[in-house]
Amino acid sequence: MSSFSPMRTVREVLRVVAIATPWLLSGCAAHSGPHEQPSTIGEVIDTEVGQFVRPDGPGVAVAVMRKGSVVFERGYGMADLEAPLPVGRDTRFYLASVSKQITSMAVMLLYEEGLVEFDDEIISVFPEGPESWNPITLHHLLTHQSGIVEYLELPATAYWTNEDVLAHAVEQGLEFTPGERYEYSNTGYVLLAMLVERVSGLPFQTFVQERIFAPLGMNQSVVADPSRPTVPLRAVGYWPDGELHDYPLLTMGDGGIFSSLSDMEIWIAGLRSSELVAPETLDLAFTSHEGRGYGYGWFVSDSNGMKHLDHAGALVGYATHVSIIPDEELALVVLSNGTFRDEVPELATRILYFYLREE
Repeated sequence: MSSFSPMRTVREVLRVVAIATPWLLSGCAAHSGPHEQPSTIGEVIDTEVGQFVRPDGPGVAVAVMRKGSVVFERGYGMADLEAPLPVGRDTRFYLASVSKQITSMAVMLLYEEGLVEFDDEIISVFPEGPESWNPITLHHLLTHQSGIVEYLELPATAYWTNEDVLAHAVEQGLEFTPGERYEYSNTGYVLLAMLVERVSGLPFQTFVQERIFAPLGMNQSVVADPSRPTVPLRAVGYWPDGELHDYPLLTMGDGGIFSSLSDMEIWIAGLRSSELVAPETLDLAFTSHEGRGYGYGWFVSDSNGMKHLDHAGALVGYATHVSIIPDEELALVVLSNGTFRDEVPELATRILYFYLREE
């Protein structure tokens, strides 16, 4: 859920890992001293996080998984400065746009049940849509190729609901012909959540809870629907200096999910084992469609012959990042509550450097 693409930083640097190893090594060493290089992943992460997180300031939680096991997991700083509550593996962070991979999973579950096809025209589900929506398919929404206007570019979107976003989208003309190009759209993923509701007959939050969170055992994850459910151990959003900068929206699908480090580890393990949908269905999410670098809820790139799956999120005081490199059986999760929009993707980059510099 962001109008920028911090995940691009990670993908672009991975393309040059093979030819830039000396620079990468000196870059990692720069924070440790002129002749020192962190020798363990813990040292790398401790050093990098120490550059932007204070023990008494807003924090960050980091997990690294390798070959199906958690090899690093640690919280830094504070989840709530007033309580005070330190960041831990059970702290619930707002996922922002990382939520999109869960929304796409909900759609894939409907697909496997035969309730939708990816080439279905969405006007059959949204009859209130204008005539210009007739060519828009489910695939277009999933891959940000619908042409529907971006609601987060409006000046007053705080406390908007999904219904507000739909009403606004219906009133606006398309920005481009569906399928003509890629343009990242939070509006499209709000509509996907509403589509899940209309097709399944269940509220989106109920569908996600019953069909994704419960089967996987993600007991610490919550869809923050307009009823504003209580989120235990919630990380409060801040500016880096500790000034309040908390979550303002009531939309679901493009964001709206709070989750913890431990639950995101479960999520990644579930993807690795294809626990929710068949591998061939999951492959559709992990494919760069039309060569535009986006699958279904994931950015997809090929870096030095290795597929790289990732997504970042940022809204108000939260910045998040998830990366998976399947060939290396490597995954990482970074969750923060301090508006660390530059620092979070940089930290993800450093972690990937550590594992890939010798490949």
